[in-house]
Amino acid sequence: MTANATCFGARRGVGPPRHPSTMRGGASRLPKVPDRRRFGLEEGAIRRMQAYMSRLKSQLTADISAKVAFRGTIGHPDLAEHYYDADIFAFPSLCDEGFGIPPVEAMAAGTPVVATHSGGVVETVKDGETGVLVPKNDASALARALLELLENDTARETMGRAARKRALDYFTWDRVAEGMYGRYRALCNAAGSGPAPR
Repeated sequence: MTANATCFGARRGVGPPRHPSTMRGGASRLPKVPDRRRFGLEEGAIRRMQAYMSRLKSQLTADISAKVAFRGTIGHPDLAEHYYDADIFAFPSLCDEGFGIPPVEAMAAGTPVVATHSGGVVETVKDGETGVLVPKNDASALARALLELLENDTARETMGRAARKRALDYFTWDRVAEGMYGRYRALCNAAGSGPAPR
């Protein structure tokens, strides 16, 4: 990616549930995106899905193909750099995510997220505050959300700051451990067994 590139991602396990074809459809509806903009797609664990990925790549038009980079599997040590380099992180999942770690990873890097209304993602990404939520399998809505953020630097940067704050306030391991401890202590107290040991 170049220094002024815009990187969109579909982190971990790209396939029908995470629907890169929706991403492809969204990308194809962004005619205003300058040539300097680039779409990065991390393929994740796809060794068993080579036929699917080959078919997906073959469906890209020439103009879109020139703007899409299939990054292959990106190791954890390098992920932070990719998140920080991205202007927007896209997560157009079709399945009901139990939690959705990739959007939170992007948020922690200060990157606003455009994602679908899918399971736990609606609890991590605050629509209009840390990113934008769109309906599942709606490439037009995805494209509109991406384009609006691309064209509004102030909104994108404001959402990015809010995203990082939310990730650090609620989703670090320390915060999660504190929350779990508090819940168990409350249950023990309610059951009359006294306060949980510290």
